[in-house]
Amino acid sequence: MTQPAPSATAGSGGPRGDATAGALLGAAREAAGLSVDAVAQQLKLAPRQVRSLEEDDYTHLPGR
Repeated sequence: MTQPAPSATAGSGGPRGDATAGALLGAAREAAGLSVDAVAQQLKLAPRQVRSLEEDDYTHLPGR
């Protein structure tokens, strides 16, 4: 019996293997047709925080 192929996840070398968490978040937001402002409002974040997450720039987020 053969084993199923591993799923394509970040870091596995699959189609999204090079994608960062921020890139995946941005792509999902765009696929849903949502603006940064709309997502920020829903998550109760500032738009700059959403942009920082999508850019993988964690230095501009509050907390540690």
